[in-house]
Amino acid sequence: SKHVVLEASGGGILLFSKSNLASRLLEAFFVCNPITKQWCEIKGGLIRFICVTCVDVDHQTLDFNVVVAGWINRSDRHMGKAPLIEIYDSRNHSWSVRLDSRDDTFFQLRGVALIRDTLYLAVYSRNFANLEILSLDMDDRGTKVSGEFGDGSKFHCFGQYRGNLTVVVQTIKVIEIWQLKQQANCIDKWMFLDRLVDEKLNAFSTAAVAGGFVLFNYYDEPIALYNLFDQTWQWVDYPPGRKYWLGMRPLAFEPSFIPVTN
Repeated sequence: SKHVVLEASGGGILLFSKSNLASRLLEAFFVCNPITKQWCEIKGGLIRFICVTCVDVDHQTLDFNVVVAGWINRSDRHMGKAPLIEIYDSRNHSWSVRLDSRDDTFFQLRGVALIRDTLYLAVYSRNFANLEILSLDMDDRGTKVSGEFGDGSKFHCFGQYRGNLTVVVQTIKVIEIWQLKQQANCIDKWMFLDRLVDEKLNAFSTAAVAGGFVLFNYYDEPIALYNLFDQTWQWVDYPPGRKYWLGMRPLAFEPSFIPVTN
């Protein structure tokens, strides 16, 4: 009677949601590390319908956070209201509402990422003319615009590499990879890394970031990998007999031995 979905990965752990199969109401989350075979179940959040999620791990303290954006009830979701954002902190085993995004500023939320106590949001304007990357400081809760992509840009995914935010966007039918680097004076600086100039590369189905690579998945073709370290491209074929079919949404995963206790 339960419906379990793989939602996100980060820091070597995977995040699953558990919903009622009939009503699709969110009931709990599972956080697991397939390398250590450990897992824990997380309950108690307000959100019952998921918009986007992410998971972040502190590799020094080994604590983790789960970020969930979504709606408390079905009517808010169907009426197109902006989602609420909750964060679970494994240090105190509790949820907190970190952002009430139910206004026009966060009308079309498409992605969330948590890096070094800063929450990043990918949002569209109401007419979808602009894509903005907003940053929310978790201490003072001040929100600012960290970047803007115009001309009907499309958001694909967030990722983290060496503590910097990586984003994949589509601008005027060209897929671009950007990275946000924080300077010593705390001023954000966007660095353009590369673009998918090959027509075949632009036909990918999903994109994800993990382990220093940007992964572009194709339905029946090898996976395209962009190396964030040396900024090179390579193609990696699927294992024999392991083709993905239409409708699947693979996620990039970076193995680690981060402990997850129940």
